[in-house]
Amino acid sequence: MIVHIVGARPQFIKLVPLYQALAERGATQRVLHSGQHWEAGMSDVFFQEFGLQPDEVLSWSMVHEENVGAMQNVLHEWSPATVVVYGDTFSTWCAARAAKRLGLPLAHVEAGLRSFNASMPEEEARVKTDTASDWHFVPSERALVQLQREGLDRGAKHTLITGDIMADALVQRPKVSPTLGRILVTLHRNTNVDDALIRTRIVGAIAELAKTHEIHWPIHPRLRAFLEKDELPPAIHWHPPLGREALLAQLDAAEWVITDSGGLQKEAYFCQRNCVVLRNETEWAELLETGHSFLVNPEAAEDKNFLLNALKTCMQTETTSAFVPIYGEGDAPHRMAKALWNDGPVAPNRILLHGDARNPQLAFAAEVVRRVTGIRVDFSDGEQNWEAAACWSKPFEEWERGTFEGDLLARSAYAASRAEEFSSTHLDAHGRFDPRASFLWSDIDLHPEIPAVHTWIEAFIQNFQSDFRLETRRSSAPTVVVDIDHRFAFAGFSVAHQWWVACRHLCMAQWSKLKVQFGAKDPFDASDAFEELMCTYKRVRWQFFAWIGPDRGPQDKGPSIRHTKTAAAHAYWAKKYPSTGVHPTYAHHDQDPKALEREVRAWSDATTRVLQRSRYHYLRMSLPHSQKQLAASGLLEDWSMEYAKQPGYRAGVAVPIPAWGVGPDGQAMDDDGIPYLTYVPVALMDQNFLGYSASTIEETLQKWDESARKHGASLVVGTHWRFFGPGRDAFLETKVYAPWVEGLNNFLTKVRA
Repeated sequence: MIVHIVGARPQFIKLVPLYQALAERGATQRVLHSGQHWEAGMSDVFFQEFGLQPDEVLSWSMVHEENVGAMQNVLHEWSPATVVVYGDTFSTWCAARAAKRLGLPLAHVEAGLRSFNASMPEEEARVKTDTASDWHFVPSERALVQLQREGLDRGAKHTLITGDIMADALVQRPKVSPTLGRILVTLHRNTNVDDALIRTRIVGAIAELAKTHEIHWPIHPRLRAFLEKDELPPAIHWHPPLGREALLAQLDAAEWVITDSGGLQKEAYFCQRNCVVLRNETEWAELLETGHSFLVNPEAAEDKNFLLNALKTCMQTETTSAFVPIYGEGDAPHRMAKALWNDGPVAPNRILLHGDARNPQLAFAAEVVRRVTGIRVDFSDGEQNWEAAACWSKPFEEWERGTFEGDLLARSAYAASRAEEFSSTHLDAHGRFDPRASFLWSDIDLHPEIPAVHTWIEAFIQNFQSDFRLETRRSSAPTVVVDIDHRFAFAGFSVAHQWWVACRHLCMAQWSKLKVQFGAKDPFDASDAFEELMCTYKRVRWQFFAWIGPDRGPQDKGPSIRHTKTAAAHAYWAKKYPSTGVHPTYAHHDQDPKALEREVRAWSDATTRVLQRSRYHYLRMSLPHSQKQLAASGLLEDWSMEYAKQPGYRAGVAVPIPAWGVGPDGQAMDDDGIPYLTYVPVALMDQNFLGYSASTIEETLQKWDESARKHGASLVVGTHWRFFGPGRDAFLETKVYAPWVEGLNNFLTKVRA
């Protein structure tokens, strides 16, 4: 039996086509309603229209743990073969947790979507549900690539591009001519509704728009809770929450749509309507590329008039008449149904081994295996035996070399845990862990381009699936990590400092530096260069990390975010590229334990963004203290797993993995299998190529890229912002990296081809 868990309007719409497709294949099914959207207009009307009723409806609680428990009770009674969840609501993640805790296989419809806006609860639900899921049904190649980059690809039969499940019925509907000047508006997201200033700004702008346009606005219960009847502008046609057919009728009649809904922005496109999305970013990025969807951020608008003008500008934009298919071929539910049911329920991609499922070391090992191979490893009594080392009952920190080398899984887990670095006395002159002390050193020294743990895990899996090969795994284009360690060379510093530097250049006859100091653009401001690179190499992920201060030590050279120009530059970049993280200062290590938290707050204050990613200064990293500090500061990812001078795969892995030692008892993941902190390994950096020719750099990067793909991963390389600045040739420290810039460009050109 397959159980669908739904709780919000968009999920009811997505449920029906998959339910029908599974029924055609003979699947037995039940529907569990979480109770999240409880009103008749938000729930009952949809089921009445669809001719489908939930088998049980729960009472929704504001305490999510209570919702999880209620779902667990029902699932335990029903004992399904698979649980299906939809989208990115609280119901989605609560249902995923309930299934995970019972060990039930989980399928996620609309997987892989990311807006990179960490302030949205939907983003948290997406990422965590994808992490827990056994099947990912992704609507686009972009979503598939994102899962690959996060180490969440479960294999071609379990993580598959299906297209969008909402598109199929809509693209076949007869096209209706719109009423010119008519606009359909919806609003429900917490970022737009809960804040009184932003809410008033949006309602005020739409009210002004209603003076020249016919506005129809179905009011969401969340918005209605904040507005009294006399606060509803009378020029707007207000509607109660609408059922499916009534909303589609409104959509057909509208010339434009203004919404913050992920579902409605897609439905607008499928019904060939232009749409303004009231957000800073969208997880449905493909819609923006069509030229029929536009982003307008109400938070960035100064007042209602500014927002009104932004809306009018969008609606005055000349758009093409073509609405090309972008989310599949119209058979999404049938692809999903085939993946889930084939003369019975399809099993997840997993192997069952003898072992204690509660053992945190085994749980960590299983997650590392899954990130590398896509295969889920479950442990329980009575399953397949394997040659397990005797040390599994102890934390990795207590393992002794020579006691586990015969156990490939133990070798892999120990290396990935980085436990050999915990409180190690094998340090170099700078206090860093010496790679020559690692039990991986012989592998790193001989073949730094090969992630050794991947080869061990491949051999381990072949004991149970003899035809398994990592080289058959899909992999994405490379990722380029950019350290914005010097946002500016001169701008962003005090006037006194700038004049002092100018005088020094003058006295030392450094005319080229003096010229670029007073040029039209700061010599280290590489924003234009990276904008062009991102436009040219669209398949590449560009991940930025900004050094911001706010306090500077002797080793910290960049301008502090306390300077208004620097703060504005970082805020602009973070708004445009919301995945941007922070490169913490060198100085904070010598300050009090709260210094890193102050840097995180400084970033949030300047950019209004919630920070999730860091690139910790690996020159000063000390485990497990550093990773605990990162997690305590609210960071979820760290991108600094590399050695300072030695290229290669620290810990032997080339995919994102949980960080061991972070949890309350030293474990890597919480009870729902979600990492407290995730490492994203960087293989090599620009400094590893100093003195090399551009052609050698290009060839080396290509060799490493091929090796990463052969071992089921994607290459991640690091570079520095200032090496791409317009005035880099005026400074010897940046000029010497000109071959690196050329070699990287040549390599990426081949990747694009």
